[in-house]
Amino acid sequence: MHADHPAPAFFLLLASAVSGFPQSAPVVTGAGYTLPAPVNVAPGQVLTIFVQGIASALTQPVRAPESTLPTSLAGISVTLEQGSDRPVGILEVRPVSTCAPLSDAGTGVFPQPVSNCGRLTAVTVQIPFDIVTICSVCVVTLPSEYAPTVLWVSENGTNSAVFQLMALSDQIHVLTSCDTFLTAVPPPIDYTGLPCSPMVTHVDGSLVSFGSPAQPGEEVVAYAVGLGNTNPALVAGQPAPSAAPTTIAFNLQFTYVPNALPSRPGGSHAPLFAGATAGYDGLYQINLVVPAPPAGTSACGTVDSSQLQPGSNVVQSNLTVSIGGTFSFDGAGICVAVPQ
Repeated sequence: MHADHPAPAFFLLLASAVSGFPQSAPVVTGAGYTLPAPVNVAPGQVLTIFVQGIASALTQPVRAPESTLPTSLAGISVTLEQGSDRPVGILEVRPVSTCAPLSDAGTGVFPQPVSNCGRLTAVTVQIPFDIVTICSVCVVTLPSEYAPTVLWVSENGTNSAVFQLMALSDQIHVLTSCDTFLTAVPPPIDYTGLPCSPMVTHVDGSLVSFGSPAQPGEEVVAYAVGLGNTNPALVAGQPAPSAAPTTIAFNLQFTYVPNALPSRPGGSHAPLFAGATAGYDGLYQINLVVPAPPAGTSACGTVDSSQLQPGSNVVQSNLTVSIGGTFSFDGAGICVAVPQ
């Protein structure tokens, strides 16, 4: 099993979306061209929900200690309702301004937003592992006694926000530099529209990047959340005691195209290992071997007008690794060294 490599130091929080609002306030609950849908989650999923009107006195992040996750943090508690009510472990509660900058000179202390800015509270939670999930091949998708699946956010015992969940066996998300909960100081809001740098590392824990590209034939590690249940089973809110493979199979697809987005894998490539990372809450890793690039592959940072999409001018990644499960897929665009 290729799962004993050290996890990188940037996972400060894991070692230990949708907005909901009080019913009295008129709010926007969605935008686009279809009706708002429930939030998809998998057993053990780590996700951040953004709520308005709670923790108004909070000026900086409050993190859970490096132990079993608490079910109340900074006066905030979260309850999952599916057949019965159960408390949900909270990793972090963080104030978020909807205007940049998010922090004062990188100190992590949040100034009060100016009058024309909004203010949200980000609550990062881990969904229990023992939730009942939808069956992908069943006629009856979820027993009536378990529907609907609802998440309540409360402050000091008073319900403040509620939204519906769709419980699936997997809901993979490859962690990126834009994930708010990975560091003490939050990243700036991404206004560029470009993909955020994925958390893919060499086996020594250093990030794969333009300056440190992956080598053909090298084993690298992509870190993610939402890969679902494992064998042996894990307990939400407690660090995984050892590396544990997932109970469902994940497939890989390798696309040597500049700046390509992830797509659902259509092949049968399997990772070396996909499962929980020992010592962390809700963190998974996908170990894989980088295939050799085909002739003519662009190096990161170069321009190849015959391969780039309209409007593109820089090769930010030349290999996109897509990772797919039963219900979901995600991926990472990385830089691979190209023979000169």
